[in-house]
Parts: sequence; C-alpha cells; structure tokens
Amino acid sequence: SVPYNMAPFQSIAWGIPINVGSTSTPVYVDLDTGSADLLVSGTICQGGTAGGCTSGVPYVMSSGGSYFACASSADCPGVQGPVTCDTGFATMSGQYCVAKDCYGDGTGAFSVVVTDSLGIPGVPSTTSVEYGSIYNPIKSNCISANPTFGAGFLAANWTGLFGVSFPGAGVIQSNPLDHLLAANGLPDMFSLCVLQSAAFMSIGADYRCNSQFVFVPISSPSSVLSISLGDVGVNGNSLGLSSSQLNQVNYPTIVDSGTSLVVLNNATSTALWGSLQGVCTTNPSLVGICNVTYANSIFMKTFSLSGQEALKYPPIYFTIPGSSSDYTVTLQSSDWILPFQQIGNTLFYRAGFQLYAGKQTILGDTFMGAVHVVFDKANNQIGFGPLSTCTLSAASSNCNPPTSSSSSNTGS
Repeated sequence: SVPYNMAPFQSIAWGIPINVGSTSTPVYVDLDTGSADLLVSGTICQGGTAGGCTSGVPYVMSSGGSYFACASSADCPGVQGPVTCDTGFATMSGQYCVAKDCYGDGTGAFSVVVTDSLGIPGVPSTTSVEYGSIYNPIKSNCISANPTFGAGFLAANWTGLFGVSFPGAGVIQSNPLDHLLAANGLPDMFSLCVLQSAAFMSIGADYRCNSQFVFVPISSPSSVLSISLGDVGVNGNSLGLSSSQLNQVNYPTIVDSGTSLVVLNNATSTALWGSLQGVCTTNPSLVGICNVTYANSIFMKTFSLSGQEALKYPPIYFTIPGSSSDYTVTLQSSDWILPFQQIGNTLFYRAGFQLYAGKQTILGDTFMGAVHVVFDKANNQIGFGPLSTCTLSAASSNCNPPTSSSSSNTGS
C-alpha cells in the first residue's frame, strides 16, 4: 500500500503525481472519482498554454507507445461512447481514434487514444494501458456540437485529469488505476482525505477492519461511485424526506472529488432552504439566509462576513445507511460557509452548495473535506471514517472484516 499527500489547488481540485510514457519526471493530474478516463496534455496538444494545454510538464509518448489508427470508429478497440475516427492533428498525419470527454462544469477535451505506460511513484511496477493524449482542450459548452476551445480545463500547471471511477463513467473505458493495482498485486481500493492542508490518499490500503469506518454498498456498481442517502438535516433536525426524494430514480448520489460543491436535487434543495428559513426565527442574523430571497442568498451570491458571523450558520448533516450501521457526516458552519474571494481587507464568503440541480445529488469536496472516504471497488462498497484515520497506520494487512452488529457512527 502507498500513502500520498495530495496537492490541493484553490479548493477545487486535488492532484497526485503519476508517471506516463517517457516523460522524464512525474506529472501532476487532477484525481477525479466522478469520471473514468485518464487524459494528459502532451506534445500533440494544439494551441499552447493560451489554448488550454498544460503549462507544466507535458506528456511524451514512449518508444513502446502507440496510437490507434482507424478507418472508422468500429476500428477503435476498447473505446465506447463519443468516439470518432479523425484527422487534422498538428503533429501527425493519418486517421486515429479520438475520444471526447465532457464534464459537469462544461469543460472537457478531445484526445487521441494511446496505449502507453502508466505508473505511480512508490508503486513498484508500471503497466501498459489506454488513455487520452489531449489535442484540443474544451473551455466550455462541451456537450454542444460547437464547443468553445481554450484554457479552462486543466488546473494550475497540472498535466491532466485522472478519472478513477467505473467504466460507465468514461469514454475510453480502460480503468487505468484498476489495471495498475492489478499489475502490482494490490487490492482495488484507494482512499481520499481532501483537506486544505495535509490532504491524503492511500492506494491499495485496506481499512475494512477499522471499527471507526462504516462501509455501504455502491448503488450503481460498474457505472459510478455512488451511494444512497438515508437522511439530511439541519441543526440536528431531519428534513423529513423519503429515500426516493433523496435518491432520485436513475440519478444515484455520486461521491465525487472532481466536484467542488455539494450538489443537491430539487426535492432536497427545497427542503433545505425551507429548514434554513425556519432557523431564522431563532437566529435572524444569518447573513444571506434571513430576510432574502433564494436568488439573493449566500447560495447564489457572495457576502462579506466577519469571523463571528461566518460561524453562526447551523450544521448540516448527511446520514448514509449501511447494511448493519449508519454513518453521519456533519458539516459545521466552517465546512460549508467558505471563503470565496478577498478584495482589499474584506473577505467574501459563499455557501459550498449548489441547489436545485434537477434530479442529481453529488457529494463533492465540501462534503468530502469532512470525512475519510474509502473507495473499495474490489467489494463494490464505499467506506466512511473520521479524519483522524487519514494515515496509512489506520489500515490493516490481511484484513478479514468481522460481522458487524447494528450501530451508528458519526463524523464531523
């Protein structure tokens, strides 16, 4: 098993170093549990940094790497979804398999599919796997027929994005991290603590025998890393929503490190806003909540707050039901009322939530920053534990989990 201190970028992305192709040094990539493809910006990326290509270390194909030549999309092995057989690359001639990956914020990329080496520092062996070499980053409107190209897809000077979900969440569908773990005889498990300081990732570490964790089934195995919510509440009081309201049909609740906010479906949003309005009867001084419409609230706009004002907001909890025990994650005011920008000496805040997202709920970094999340793909489950377990020593070797008795755990 391998520990990592991840690198945060402005609270919106967390990166790890990887080795790809013949690139001489490790490159940083945004680790994304909401997607499944590895995309890297390298020598064929068009437009330079102004066009959205990396300003960091570029990917260089190794002598053993290869592109997929094609006459049609049917010639592209292992690639499904938005894939074409295309031409017009600045540094190559001929037709090659191209994948179009789009993400929830409207960004994405066109990538030429390659087969090349992948490794992670500290993991002994590399493996050969399919991933995308970006040639045209998409700045916005990715899912439209005419996307806007340019800078905006890659964070900081990172080289790419590393999707680690199930194949159904990707286009190339090669499961690169899964292949690397298998090549090294490691279990298909990894964990994340997406913290502003000392962010942590474990690879192949097994936390199932740690009694501080509760493991729950993945609700859509082979599709996305998702769970079913059991309850959401404010100030210790349940919103009173049913499971079908919290978890809409065909829209599983995704645990996603690639989404910075907690995104709530319409039913949960309406109940949450109503509950917060109720808090105003006893705490009428909540800036951006009391005496404002939702459109003018702290969920939609920024507000200057004193340190004391920022701590007055009520806690919001999420309960996740397991087969024999539940886990509750509580977001204190400092977890969800977040600094957004500073102008002069004035600090402006905004809520770390996106409300009214249709049928979809996503537990993004606002949620994940309060809990240690273990993605146990080998056993189709996700574990939740306290931040005190964000160490490799909290895991066990040769773990055979005991049968759990009914209990309830909390994290905050």
